[in-house]
Amino acid sequence: RTCLSDYGFSADRPRNPANLPPIHVAVLARAPRSLRALLTHAEDLTNANARTGGPAWRLTPEGIAYFLVNAKDDAGQTPLLRAARADWGEGVEILLHAGASPTEKDERNVSFESVLKADPKLVANAVYAKYLKEEAEAAAAGGNDNDVGVDENGETSTQRSRRKKKELMARTVVAPNAPAADEPASASAAASDDIEAAQASSRALASWDEIKITVDELRRDLTLDREITDPSAPVDPALWTCVWLQRLKIALTPPVPSVLDVKPGLSALVNLTELVVSDCGLLALPDVFDALPKLRVLEAAGNELTELPTTLRKCKKLEVVT
Repeated sequence: RTCLSDYGFSADRPRNPANLPPIHVAVLARAPRSLRALLTHAEDLTNANARTGGPAWRLTPEGIAYFLVNAKDDAGQTPLLRAARADWGEGVEILLHAGASPTEKDERNVSFESVLKADPKLVANAVYAKYLKEEAEAAAAGGNDNDVGVDENGETSTQRSRRKKKELMARTVVAPNAPAADEPASASAAASDDIEAAQASSRALASWDEIKITVDELRRDLTLDREITDPSAPVDPALWTCVWLQRLKIALTPPVPSVLDVKPGLSALVNLTELVVSDCGLLALPDVFDALPKLRVLEAAGNELTELPTTLRKCKKLEVVT
């Protein structure tokens, strides 16, 4: 936030060494708070330029916020397209409500909508369906503050839309196992209970600072990059209770070949979509990948592996293995 307010940063600049805008980095890192901060800043810029008539207001009919939320990387991909390909439902929801265009295409003529059509199993499909339903209801009700489509709370459709957007942008934590739009409330409650139980267990065990923060904030992305003084206990055991994790990177110094040789260990992290264990000195990967049905990316280069686990075949969503 300091960079955004004081140092000229925005959703599309400066770019990182891979030439990705900050908003794309936030999506790839599955960082909802960073994404909301960038989008809120973009909306603030729009409002400020609307008042002053600054040149940014004339970039598009919707103002600079539209331009920034649809910023493209070198491959022509918008943040929404990136979020869809990563199947990050929360990011898709945030971006849609911030004005991201589902029809913008990349250099290969691929759009957010075409990605969803190609894979009906993506979580983003349910998120998009819910969004379209809300938009249709708002349009049917008249779509302005003077319409008569007032609900029992005295809100017009536009007021409801604005309130929902404000609530979405202010949200700090979403249950990692949040159900699809058509999933019953009982499933949502059960998932929430599971997460709360796991969080309580993790909090009691955690000793490493980075894991304590992950537990307290229910972060989905965790990188363990530290020096190890006791190879017999290379990882805080609380790691294996963080069942909400979606991305895990382990980079210990010196490498510890036995880092994954614990039970239940990796098999407990059932929500993982990305696992990075490159250069860990591993001699083998645990044959537990049938417990990781959501895994999409496995990075294990730089190890002493002679073969891959047979259960890796059961990861039907797996796209990248390095």
